[in-house]
Amino acid sequence: MSYRIELTPPAEQAYTRYYHRARVYLDVGQSEHPAVVTFNAIENAMDSILATNPCDPAFALMGAYSKTYKVSLDQVSISYRVNRGQRCVVVRSISHVSPRMRKWLMTAIENGTMDDVLERLRIEKPGSKVSVTSSLLH
Repeated sequence: MSYRIELTPPAEQAYTRYYHRARVYLDVGQSEHPAVVTFNAIENAMDSILATNPCDPAFALMGAYSKTYKVSLDQVSISYRVNRGQRCVVVRSISHVSPRMRKWLMTAIENGTMDDVLERLRIEKPGSKVSVTSSLLH
């Protein structure tokens, strides 16, 4: 039995915006346009992940946010919560993912620019727990 999907007002606005962008290109036969591909990805995620397996731990956030899930697609991310008792998924947001921001953040973490921010947030820098023994070096 699949889960019912509900959209919050911001998620519904985003969904409608992606739909209308895609519709323009579908109407003129451009089914491979990025707007159409993006909307189809949103639809596929809702049909294949959110409706059938929304509680997959691979999509759960960590810590205090562990009851919130996020599916990251190429250009878009969908965040949602699950009401298991009513078998309902509430989509909180559908938002554009900026690869430039992700790349900037990864670079800032790698070069140490974000160390003080990570420390204040008590987030351990990725890879900081790696230990190498001398036997691995020979």
